Amino acid sequence: MAVMTALGSISSLLAVGRKPAKDERIAIFSDALNHASIIDGIRLIERQQEAVVFVYKHCDMSHLDFLLSSCSIEKKVVVTDSLFSMDGDFAPLPELVELRRKYGFLLVIDDAHGTLVCGDNGGGVPELLECESGIDISVGTLSKAAGCQGGFVACR
Repeated sequence: MAVMTALGSISSLLAVGRKPAKDERIAIFSDALNHASIIDGIRLIERQQEAVVFVYKHCDMSHLDFLLSSCSIEKKVVVTDSLFSMDGDFAPLPELVELRRKYGFLLVIDDAHGTLVCGDNGGGVPELLECESGIDISVGTLSKAAGCQGGFVACR
């Protein structure tokens, strides 16, 4: 939630004392089955008129590609869980990285269920799927595999 609100506040900071115009906002593209904390953060920045939100069908890269190609907003962020806890499936991170190269968006993943569990070194789903270098921001928790409190936000 904190990462999403921080990203959304960028458009307000750039607007300097006024609400950002629609074309100055950030476009957020969110997987339909993202964790509630991501959705709550997105709802907050949407209410504050800092972002325009697009929800793409779960793991549907064709739908995301269509939405990205139809969006005229310059600043784009795609956010997804890396491992969806309710369904147990992985986000198609390699395909997301390819779309990132095509459209130049910021790729944010919530790797709470993959950190220290997936990958040879516990590097999470990006390590498992061999696409770490294509992830811009990774959010994780220490309360699952590490068995303690806290979390982290890591970037390239």
